[in-house]
Amino acid sequence: MKVAVITMVYNEKINLPIWMSYYGNMFGSENLYIIDHGSNDGSVENIGEASRIKLPRGVYENESRAQMISRFHSALLPYYDVVIYTDCDEMIVPDPNYFKNLKEFLEKENFEYLTMVGLNIVHNSSIEADIDWSASVFSQRKFCQFVSPMCKTLISKVPVTWSPGFHGSSFFPKIDERLYLFHLKRADLKTNLDRLELTRKINWKSDKLGLHQRSSDEEMIKLFESYTRYSVTDDFSFSQEVAEFISETKLDSKGIYSCKDIRGKKMVMIPERFIGVF
Repeated sequence: MKVAVITMVYNEKINLPIWMSYYGNMFGSENLYIIDHGSNDGSVENIGEASRIKLPRGVYENESRAQMISRFHSALLPYYDVVIYTDCDEMIVPDPNYFKNLKEFLEKENFEYLTMVGLNIVHNSSIEADIDWSASVFSQRKFCQFVSPMCKTLISKVPVTWSPGFHGSSFFPKIDERLYLFHLKRADLKTNLDRLELTRKINWKSDKLGLHQRSSDEEMIKLFESYTRYSVTDDFSFSQEVAEFISETKLDSKGIYSCKDIRGKKMVMIPERFIGVF
C-alpha cells in the first residue's frame, strides 16, 4: 500500500522533526509533503527526500489553507492508495494492543476514510518537568484529555473537503476506537508559551481568527494550571465521549459535518504500551 502524508508548517523546528520521523519511518520520507508557508527559522532546510512546497508568506487565512490542502490531497490520490493530512503536532496512532503501527493498521483494515479519537497530550506541571523533545514523549507525559475538535477525518482514499482547522469535513465521521490522534500542542507549557510569542505576531486576516493562538501568557498559564485540578482515571476508554461526539455532529449549509466543542471531564492516564511509539 502506497501512502502519502501531508502537513503545512511555519517555523516548526520542534514539531516537524518529530512528525517527519514518525510518518517517514513508516511510509518513507519520499512520500512526505511539507507545505512551507514562509518559514525562516531553518526548520525546512534539511528534510532529506521529503518534498517541500514553498508558499509565499502573507496574510494568514484558515479558509484558503483548508481549500488548498483539500485540493492537493485530491491531486495526490491518483498516485497513492491513501493520502493523510495532519498538522505537524498531530500523530495518528493505533492501539499497540492490536497493531504494530499505523502502516499495519491501514494495510489490514477495510475503509474509505477514517476519523480518529482526538486526545490532547497534557502537561501536568505540578508533577511533570519541562519536556525533552529529543526523548520519547510518552516516557515524559502520562495524561491526556478527550477533545472533540481533534476527532478529525484525516485519512482518506477518496477526495475530501475540509473546513478551516480541519475540525470538520464533507464526510460524516467514522471513528475506529482503536485509532487515536495525539495532539502535542498542550504537551509542554514552556514550548506552548514560546510558540505563542510567534503566533501572536502572525498577520491574521480577521481579528476573530486564531484567538487561541493569540492568548496572553497569563491565560495560557491558567489553562495549564487547570489541568492539575482534574480528577484522574486509568480507564483508557472513550466510548461515552465518542458517542456524544457522533450524536452532536451536524451537517451545515456548506455541506460540512462538524461538532460542538466537547471536552473530557477527567484526565486519563496514557497506558505504558504507548511508550516509545514517538
